[in-house]
Amino acid sequence: MPLNSTVNQPLRFDKGTLLFELQPPPGIANYCKWDKRADAWRCDALHYQEVEYALKETYPDYAVRIPQGIKVSWPCANLPPLRDDQESALQAWIKTRRGVLVMPTGTGKTEVALHIMHRMPVFTLVVAPVRDLMYQWHQRIQDRLGYNAGIIGDNTFNKQPVSVTTYDSACIHMQNFGAEFELLIFDECHHLPGQVRSDAARMSVAPYRLGLTATPERSDGREAALDLLIGPIVFRYPLSKAKGHILAHYEVKRIPVYLTSEEQAKYDLCSSVIRHFMSEQCKLHPNYSFIDLRKEYSKSPEARRVLQAFYAKESIEDRAHEKMRVLEDLFRLHCTGSA
Repeated sequence: MPLNSTVNQPLRFDKGTLLFELQPPPGIANYCKWDKRADAWRCDALHYQEVEYALKETYPDYAVRIPQGIKVSWPCANLPPLRDDQESALQAWIKTRRGVLVMPTGTGKTEVALHIMHRMPVFTLVVAPVRDLMYQWHQRIQDRLGYNAGIIGDNTFNKQPVSVTTYDSACIHMQNFGAEFELLIFDECHHLPGQVRSDAARMSVAPYRLGLTATPERSDGREAALDLLIGPIVFRYPLSKAKGHILAHYEVKRIPVYLTSEEQAKYDLCSSVIRHFMSEQCKLHPNYSFIDLRKEYSKSPEARRVLQAFYAKESIEDRAHEKMRVLEDLFRLHCTGSA
């Protein structure tokens, strides 16, 4: 049976939002706006759980469930036992099935997530910040659960009941398949609250959401949005406990790197393109944001040009020539484990 084909089904998924004709009960009225074009009430898909519950309570004769609830079969499970801290993290998340796990890098956040996937065999989408991590997740799922996950990103669109993707690809495609996955896993979830990337969570009905990060705090203070997009922090493992126990003793040293003249020129040009476009749009629409820019991507060549400039800036930041050279020097220096 196709999605949303249930008889007396007033609630439907539409391009990252929920649409329904029934008068919204008081508990969800603040989420909803009347859409004259659709002749229906509309709200962000992430409010699915609250909307489903409120409509069921108020209109018991209607079926309002959207996710299909189909289970996933793991071909095999090769999961190592969790340490006490990892088990505590898993149990803390299982209580609400929403929320963020804050654990230092190297303490096994991915292993906890794989145990959660095994415990909850539902349609799952893992969202990683970059392509390399996307492929690492694909391999870990293959190794630990014996499942050949789909890949959505890096010029590939192979959607499976369990798939891996990047934040950028999730923002592009979630409006189309945001009703299909019940569990979202956001790796390095401190990236999510950005003006564009938050769409990856906002346009999905997934009732179960897991965020993984070592550093939830952001310089712009937008980490507070994680409560809405994923859920609150449900477990925090302090670095002081991990250092010298699970992690080796270490020191933090900052190494400044600089852009080449070519990189700096391209970076400045991209910044200028973005600033000029956003400035002009804000003159016409004072509340214009990157979310609006993202929505215009498919129909506006100018919006595509600006987003391409934005991604080009990020690419320079991530892969600057000097940054790669410094990393190579560090790997060569410490390849034997000695300073």
